Amino acid sequence: MADLDRNELEQRALRELSRDQLDRATQTYIEILRMEPRDRRIRQKLAELYLKGGRRRDAERQYRQLYKAYRHDGNHRALVAVLLKVQQLAPEDFEMRGRLGESYRNLGRASEAKPLLEDAWRSLMRQDIEMALGFADMRLGLDPSDIPFLTEIAEGLVSLNMNLRAFGYYEKGIRLYRDRGQVEEMGRLAVRALELKPDEPDLFVPQPRPASLWTTQRPLFSTCSRPSPTTPTTPSSWT
Repeated sequence: MADLDRNELEQRALRELSRDQLDRATQTYIEILRMEPRDRRIRQKLAELYLKGGRRRDAERQYRQLYKAYRHDGNHRALVAVLLKVQQLAPEDFEMRGRLGESYRNLGRASEAKPLLEDAWRSLMRQDIEMALGFADMRLGLDPSDIPFLTEIAEGLVSLNMNLRAFGYYEKGIRLYRDRGQVEEMGRLAVRALELKPDEPDLFVPQPRPASLWTTQRPLFSTCSRPSPTTPTTPSSWT
């Protein structure tokens, strides 16, 4: 019987919409949703009617309920559609902006995810640092070799006196510069890192050169004599 009542209500709502009776149709969809609170199609329709009627806060509440449901399911395509509506209605909600970036990331749409995740990091850093770092790390996951963004995170943490955590991000940047052979850039970043943790002098130590460099850079290494096995290595033998 409940199913029949619901069907009758839906038919009534459609008739009301066809007659441009927006308020009556909205109330009818509210009745249906009370009967079937998990019906996402009805909730979506109600949100659309609220928005069409200028009831933005009511529409936002319904879209947030849909966000929770789709997030629970891991339905990122639906999440993108819902979160775009939430952003339209609540542009200052930077957590939702980050969640939109997260959904784009999960769909493989990195170019759309990056600016949203960066915005979320920068806007939430002084409000909720753990959430902000979560979004920052998602952004780094899309481009782990982005040293400027690593440095930005480190500097943000320093501004919050979170020096040990900042050091970890500096260290990642230093290793990337070291791997690229960019010694000057590595040094500049290492100086900043050592201001936070002076007991880490190994930051300045370059990685061992590959053996192939002894042939590719022979003029450089030929100026360095290597002691023979029989040559004493005590200081007196150097004079």
